Amino acid sequence: MTSVELFYTAPKNECFEELKTVCTRFWSSFPELHMWDEKQEQLEKEYVQSKIDRIKDLKNEGSNFVNMVQMIHPVSREIIAKALSLETRNEISMRLHGWEKEDEFDYFNIWNIHNNIENR
Repeated sequence: MTSVELFYTAPKNECFEELKTVCTRFWSSFPELHMWDEKQEQLEKEYVQSKIDRIKDLKNEGSNFVNMVQMIHPVSREIIAKALSLETRNEISMRLHGWEKEDEFDYFNIWNIHNNIENR
């Protein structure tokens, strides 16, 4: 199986549900960064709620597993990677980055020692 085929293959239900829980928690605690006015605050709340609503209805099929990760900016993915089990991280890494070459921005790669050190 190629990494492209794997991208569209659903993982085990346990991995899917774990990622769904962590992504929902991430969006639920999303910091309100730009609270200049009430309109801006309302827009950000709606944005976050739209992400949560989209995730809660996802089924474990096709590319939904990686779509949850892709909804999060690449810089913030390190936050969710640290909250996931090794198995789920590995499933994400193989689907998003493949196994053909190392990617320094793959925070889910369990074989990269820097991803497994607490205070880097």
